[in-house]
Amino acid sequence: MNPDTIPDFLAEQGELTPDDLQGLVLQFENYWERKLWHQLTESLLEFFQDPQSAPQRLPFYKVFILRFADKINQLKLVELALAAANEVKDNQERLSFLESVAKKVDHEDSQDALVYASVAVARVKLTLNDLEGARKGLDECEKILDGFDSVETSVHAAFYDANASYYQVR
Repeated sequence: MNPDTIPDFLAEQGELTPDDLQGLVLQFENYWERKLWHQLTESLLEFFQDPQSAPQRLPFYKVFILRFADKINQLKLVELALAAANEVKDNQERLSFLESVAKKVDHEDSQDALVYASVAVARVKLTLNDLEGARKGLDECEKILDGFDSVETSVHAAFYDANASYYQVR
């Protein structure tokens, strides 16, 4: 996608955005043009947390966020992706979406983001009744987590919650 199409995309989405969120969409364009990735990420997180943004999360993720995904905190990228994934109604589609997110963050310096995304994949596998696949994913996550000195609480919480869900289903 041509970078010139981003302002067009943001203008188009701005028209679809509820009035009280339009200020954030204007900020997106400002931060995009100035290459202020941290501020852009924080504004996107704020936008995604608002329930009114639900119909726009997936297009924003696929068209906009993926354009600068390698320039931002990978854990926050996964956070945005998980919010977007909630808008995918079909579990099989959600699974493939989350697997692509996990592949995107599978780097040496973003293992915490990989665990966060992989736990989400395991959760969907539980929903699809793929207990073996979910267990395998959770075991891989546990190996990675054991190698860390410290981990974000949200990552640990997601891991233990998914583990508890696995044992509850089993």
